[in-house]
Amino acid sequence: MTVRYEDWGQVPWFMASRTQLLTADLPREPVGRAGGQVRTYHRGRRQVVGLYRVESSRPTAASARQLEAAAGRRTQETHVCGECGACCDRPLVVRDGHGLCPMCRRMREVAAFQASLGERRRQLAQWAQGLLGDARLAVVWVETVQGGHTPSGRARPLAAARVTAVDGEGNGLADLVVRFAGARGCGVPQGACAPPEGAAVLERALDGRRVLAWTEAQVSALTSRLEALGCPLRLSVVSSRPEADWDGWQTSVRDRVAQWRGQLDPASGMLLPAWEPGRADRLRLLLTRMAQGACLDR
Repeated sequence: MTVRYEDWGQVPWFMASRTQLLTADLPREPVGRAGGQVRTYHRGRRQVVGLYRVESSRPTAASARQLEAAAGRRTQETHVCGECGACCDRPLVVRDGHGLCPMCRRMREVAAFQASLGERRRQLAQWAQGLLGDARLAVVWVETVQGGHTPSGRARPLAAARVTAVDGEGNGLADLVVRFAGARGCGVPQGACAPPEGAAVLERALDGRRVLAWTEAQVSALTSRLEALGCPLRLSVVSSRPEADWDGWQTSVRDRVAQWRGQLDPASGMLLPAWEPGRADRLRLLLTRMAQGACLDR
């Protein structure tokens, strides 16, 4: 089975291309067919490069004397990291005039990413300040209740949704559970209101307001189900779609909160998703902290 990677950053250290094997400090040559592929660009064109497991490769026929002589003639590549001094098998990428081993290169990239998150945090403070200053703001949280499964194993439609909403000052606008099935339907919480009643309550509470939600999908799970039941609910949802901004940052509220927290996975250096606040008042608290430019302890 051929393993496919979308870029070189995903390729593990034990996989190498034919060129990487042959240009190693002690060169090796591949044996058998490539066990992986990586997509890459060469001279502006997209291409696929075969990858081989290093432990399955074999030393080339070059003797130690020949390798020593070749090392003396080598001028275009380096195997010694200019920061930590590691003596690497593969030739190193040269940056700022000296080669960097993969770890030092990763540390530089992570440090640069953390610096960009610091700048992003200042941008998010301005964004949150603008939101909280809008008298029409409604922060909404929708938690759906699953309907379980039929005896045959088929998933039932959503049973209900709990909706909480507050304004920019934290004052309550709505807190109710709307059922999408019969009052005694599987999974329907006790006391849940009927769809027409729930849609009417939410219409009165949110009419004319700019709805801020964790994601657009969270709100559409509510509105699409109500519409299917003949109780349409029109909401003006803002800043909830996971679309990239002009500067490349994802702009859904969920993504903005993750960027503000700025927590990186120690293993990959990737941005970790933020934990869900779980209610509208807690999401509004997050917006307040973002506006203040601070991450406060409880």
